[in-house]
Amino acid sequence: MSRPEFSGPPELFYNETEAKKYAGNSRMMEIQTEMAARAVELMALADPETAFILDIGCGSGISGQYLTDEGLAWMGIDISAPMLQQAKEYMEVEEDLILGDIGNGLPFRPGVFDGAISISAIQWLCHANRSDENPAKRLLTFFQTLFGSLASGARAVFQFYPENPEQADLICQQANKAGFSGGLVVDFPQSTKAKKVYLVAMTSGIQRLPKALTGEEQPQTQVDNAGRRTFNTGRKVDKKLIPGTREWVEWKKQRQRNRGREVQVSKGTLQGEEVKVNDGTVYVFKSIPYAEPPVDNLRFKKPVEIANSDSVIDTTVYTSTCPNGFDLLTPQNVSEDCLYFSVFANKNCLEKACPVVFFVHDAINEPLSTSDFDELNVAEKFAFDDIVFVRPKYRSSIYGFLEVSKPIDEAPFNVGLHDLKLALNFVYKEINAFGGDPTKITVFGSSYGADLALLLLNSPQIRHIPIYQAILFNGMPSVGGGHSQNATQNVLKMLKCEYDQDEVPLNSTESLDCLYDKSTDELERAVFQTQTSETYWGPRFDQDLIPANDHEQLRDLWQPIPLLLILYAPTSNTDHAPNLDAAESCEILLPYFGYYSNSTLNKCVEFYSSDNRKSYSDALYAYTVKMARMNNAKGSTSYIGIIGEKVDNPDKIKFFVENATEIETDNEAKIISKYNEKIRRFIKGLDGGKLKQ
Repeated sequence: MSRPEFSGPPELFYNETEAKKYAGNSRMMEIQTEMAARAVELMALADPETAFILDIGCGSGISGQYLTDEGLAWMGIDISAPMLQQAKEYMEVEEDLILGDIGNGLPFRPGVFDGAISISAIQWLCHANRSDENPAKRLLTFFQTLFGSLASGARAVFQFYPENPEQADLICQQANKAGFSGGLVVDFPQSTKAKKVYLVAMTSGIQRLPKALTGEEQPQTQVDNAGRRTFNTGRKVDKKLIPGTREWVEWKKQRQRNRGREVQVSKGTLQGEEVKVNDGTVYVFKSIPYAEPPVDNLRFKKPVEIANSDSVIDTTVYTSTCPNGFDLLTPQNVSEDCLYFSVFANKNCLEKACPVVFFVHDAINEPLSTSDFDELNVAEKFAFDDIVFVRPKYRSSIYGFLEVSKPIDEAPFNVGLHDLKLALNFVYKEINAFGGDPTKITVFGSSYGADLALLLLNSPQIRHIPIYQAILFNGMPSVGGGHSQNATQNVLKMLKCEYDQDEVPLNSTESLDCLYDKSTDELERAVFQTQTSETYWGPRFDQDLIPANDHEQLRDLWQPIPLLLILYAPTSNTDHAPNLDAAESCEILLPYFGYYSNSTLNKCVEFYSSDNRKSYSDALYAYTVKMARMNNAKGSTSYIGIIGEKVDNPDKIKFFVENATEIETDNEAKIISKYNEKIRRFIKGLDGGKLKQ
């Protein structure tokens, strides 16, 4: 039997005669309804009662009728006028239906839909019916406009019949290019008649794909388009329940009611989700708001504590990535409304208080989009091991470290660090509700995140929080002032916020007013276009949150706590250092050790002239040792772990709790496994993780 796509364009194939078949064929209606029911299940709506769904290729309205029966609000789009007419006249569809070619893009405003389903439609885009049609471009246009029209955390589920594996790969690749994560779920893969293929496209969050139906108690391993590690939902299907039947619908509704866990904190009730990890249960709260959205008149200002809420706060989907402007080439769901943190907690911790990790990621080099975060790694290696893991998002770049000539109310210094302070304070006051011990908080910082963590630990403004200990990976913070000022001036110049129309210089307030008028996209592009190897957006001395003006003052103010210091510093490090010449490197690095004279600078340049990038590894090693000795001299204990062997993908080992897209080598896997164990032992207070003291 010839495939319909081979018969011509869909608007011609689905004529009046073909459309009427859908009204008179009960078996066809039953199959379409079952597939729609399965698609809705895979969509995993957070709040079905308020959700608004897009039915793509809605046809005669059979799938839409199922949505209506489920109490879901929806609208549809299809390319065939006769099919839409059939939907209105025979199925009596009252919802809005749009006649349009999805290959030309979807005509909807951003974030309007909470989910989307599509039954037997997407494969039509893989065929060119005219010489000017390019299937790959049409697919990409469709997925890009769909991604934009979906709310953060939403899923789109496509049932389709791939002609061959290459066609399935093409569809998945274009979805990935548009920003979606996810992959294929193949139900009943061993059955010729019952086999169904679904693409589950996720706008945010790396989660294990829902398990495929097999007719057996143990699910079949499903196909994943990118080979990604994702979240296990622990779903088991009763083989006696047939999708689409009343019993199956009731079972699904009951499962939805039982899903997740509610936690009461001072700000309101948080709705999380319960997931199965190995043989245990982990509660996951993906997006807990800790501050009012820093948008409009709150942009560039210190974070404002979140207000109390009388309603249940849904934290089961990831929110947007904080923008930073350093990577405009990778599709990401970004928004300035991004001040949230995630919590991963073992069920066991509700019976015994567990140690807590407050993880500060590298927001400059890894902005922590959900597609870059390996939450399964966290669940397995931290939460499953009775460690409560907290991951805050914070502002960076121009949004977090804008530096005008002097701080003013509209733009104080270090607001990104103030974000972390507020998040840490929230965690200290509320973590016991998740089973965490507020007296055993370990602050864990990675690279740029380690720099911020070290400065935060040194601030008098968090002295009321009894920080238990800290883990710092490749931390070497810059202190003093003026580091972000040049970057700020370059952005002001790019956006024409330096002078008025008469070329009169604007004062700080006027320049800020100009920045407030710019959109997120405009700010990001300006940051992107002005960045160089010397660009640095970071904290500075402010006599407030950061009282230290140089590294000597930093050490004088240091309050001793147990430290685990890990650094990646191979003997010859050619790919982990800033791309600067010897003079630039020495000028930046020498003040870390109190050297300011020209004679010392000249000796440094001479020493590193043949291998200037090695200066960074040497400085990092020296700073780490000096930090450990200082901490020990003040009465605490420090442990040092050195990764001295060069690896192909340093970013892979750089993030022990984050994901990297590269396949890890055996050596990298060994390093990650070794240090994850040491980190866990240190967090639990077990002999410093057996590292060198």
